[in-house]
Amino acid sequence: MKTRRKKAKISVMVRIIVVFLIALILSALATFTVSYRFARENTAKEVSNAAKAVASVVYATFGEDFSINRLYTNEKEREYAHDVFRIICEETGVRYLYIYVLDKDDHEFYIVSAGGTDEDDSKVVKDFSFGSIHYSVPDKAEINVFNGIKESDYFFNNNQYGDVCTYILPLKDDNGKVEALIGVDYPIDSITHTAVINMGRYMILDLVIIIIFFIIGMLILRRSVILPVSNLSIRMKNFVIDKANKTKDFPERFFDDEITDIEESFDEMAGDISKYLQDIESYAAEKASINAQLDVAKRIQNGIVPFEYSLSGSGYEVYGCVHPARDVGGDFYDIFRPDDNHICVVVGDISGKGVSAALFMVMVKTAIREKIKGGYSLAEALNLVNHEIVLSNPEYMFATVFAMMLNTLTGVLTYANAGHNPPVRIRCNSDLLDMKSGIALGIFDEADIVDEEIVLNDGEGMFIYTDGITESVNKENVQYGEDALLTKINEVCKANKGFQLPRILVNSIVDSVMDYAKGLEQFDDITCTALIFNKNEKEELSPDMDSFATVKQTMLESLGDNDKTRMMILACEEMFSNIVNYSGADSVRFSCERRGDIYSVTLSDNGVPFDPVKTTVKDKAFEELDTGGMGIMLARNNTKEMIYSRVGGRNMLTLMFEITG
Repeated sequence: MKTRRKKAKISVMVRIIVVFLIALILSALATFTVSYRFARENTAKEVSNAAKAVASVVYATFGEDFSINRLYTNEKEREYAHDVFRIICEETGVRYLYIYVLDKDDHEFYIVSAGGTDEDDSKVVKDFSFGSIHYSVPDKAEINVFNGIKESDYFFNNNQYGDVCTYILPLKDDNGKVEALIGVDYPIDSITHTAVINMGRYMILDLVIIIIFFIIGMLILRRSVILPVSNLSIRMKNFVIDKANKTKDFPERFFDDEITDIEESFDEMAGDISKYLQDIESYAAEKASINAQLDVAKRIQNGIVPFEYSLSGSGYEVYGCVHPARDVGGDFYDIFRPDDNHICVVVGDISGKGVSAALFMVMVKTAIREKIKGGYSLAEALNLVNHEIVLSNPEYMFATVFAMMLNTLTGVLTYANAGHNPPVRIRCNSDLLDMKSGIALGIFDEADIVDEEIVLNDGEGMFIYTDGITESVNKENVQYGEDALLTKINEVCKANKGFQLPRILVNSIVDSVMDYAKGLEQFDDITCTALIFNKNEKEELSPDMDSFATVKQTMLESLGDNDKTRMMILACEEMFSNIVNYSGADSVRFSCERRGDIYSVTLSDNGVPFDPVKTTVKDKAFEELDTGGMGIMLARNNTKEMIYSRVGGRNMLTLMFEITG
């Protein structure tokens, strides 16, 4: 997620105030300009009223018989008019007051003029005395009034006589004809002063109104926007805490608006998130529970079908492993000895994957082992299990199974197939076993499974696998196939002879398949076992210490030559020595078995009954060490567990060692 750059924090209220002040300044400037112009126009109207009043004074001063001709002909009348105009100027604030006419060429012909001050009066009398003619172009306002177009008009004038507002009024005769014009000059500074006063009044009023409405607007904004948004922000920051403490809802307001919509959306979102979090927590708890159950199921399944398992003894060596595609799988294998002279291997593949397949697998595997150990032949056992499954199989699951039993004395291999892949017969040129194939277990009442038999020569064997081997695909979606399997088996068999061939063969095949499908998810369980028949003319060991060399060599080849192996060999040698020296046996046998990290050696003899597990061994002084019992103590100290049983007139002692790797 992109990291936001830290910026100065400025509240919305401050931003609004800044914008308002800028707007207020600009508004004041605009108001000043408009108000000034409006004030001048308004003042001009006031000037017109004042000018009319001045004209009334002029008319009242001269009487009703006032005539322009009297001013033309009588100097005293002009002096009198000047004095009256001077008084009017002083009293009314008019700067200049004058009477003039426009000739036929629109030239200004002045008759009487006067100023409001001595200086202005002296200047205007000098320049605008009776008979003075000004040839400048008259203003349009003067022409309009003189020609009777307008009753009165004004214009602004700025010259050497000052900056004034000139108001024009007509002087008419008895017939209503304009005889002359009265010019009333008001100084601009007085007009400006009036305009500024008026403008100030307008601006103060405007500012008061604006500020009042601004305060009202800010209060509304604060209540309707700022505070709700701030509360919403706090609620969002403290969502987890609020959720735990169950804080109150948003305060109710008089009107619904966009903010209330946001609050409602937040409440809905918070509810959805809370539900989503609850679902996640529930899902996580459920998943944790499922994972825990799967972990338990995996451990249970590993106990029933270990990841790897090996068993070796006089005349045979077998190794198997399973790699589930999921935590628990449906493939299984089983390796066990129904009696002293036989070794049985069963490999099966359950339809489907996961827990349901694992449960079905346990039922099938357990039932098959039970039937075979109960004395039934392989075909009989599989047919009986098929019948049981068909009667109680609500999910319509099925299993393909291949079972074989090797006579370790003769090399005779009996096998039965229930719809499983044909195994590979291991020999000089390994090939697929040509056999009859019955129907998978759990499909029909009659599976038609039969026993078949072959004889293995010394060093030959059988490789049994599930379709997870041959049907594994690479990135080009090409299957591993049977040809690649046969090639790999022949390659491994040529490179390796003797002990450990089943382990090497199985691990090499699994590694080859995994490498073939590298980069892809494993889609099916991978299970395989290898059995090798090792013909042994001396099936039974002679009851002397020289024959222990066979046991020692077997353990060294299986575990490697290291300190831990030698301690294990020493423990076995001590127990073998007890058999030779004290049991009186004339028949001794042994077998080695590896199940995960547990390696076990079983010694069997037909001597007198003796249980070394329950025998009490006292601590002895140094000088008493050669009086017996030390071998049993050494064996106990170097084993994980010792198990004794008396079966068929024979002592059966199993020494179990914990190994790694």
